[in-house]
Amino acid sequence: MLEAFAKGHLTNILNPKPAILYVAVFPQFLVPNQAGFYARGAALTLTRAAVAMLFYGCVVLSLSRLTRVLLRPAVSCAVRSLSGLALILLGGRLLMARAPT
Repeated sequence: MLEAFAKGHLTNILNPKPAILYVAVFPQFLVPNQAGFYARGAALTLTRAAVAMLFYGCVVLSLSRLTRVLLRPAVSCAVRSLSGLALILLGGRLLMARAPT
């Protein structure tokens, strides 16, 4: 479990989307040289972290319950068959598509 946590943490740290969020959105709420600049920045960061933990916690709990269902042989076979059919249909659609002129 610790190995999975470490991999997830490393993946999250190397993800560029949070950095882009901080650079693009946070400056709208932070005014330099204003009282409480660092406190407001810390509050925004902690709020975002709390929302992310709540969201990903719900995802983990949902997937842990869903995994039991997906591991059943009949369900697993149905999922593989449906995804294979979807890919075949997509390939057929691409085969029949005309090139843009």
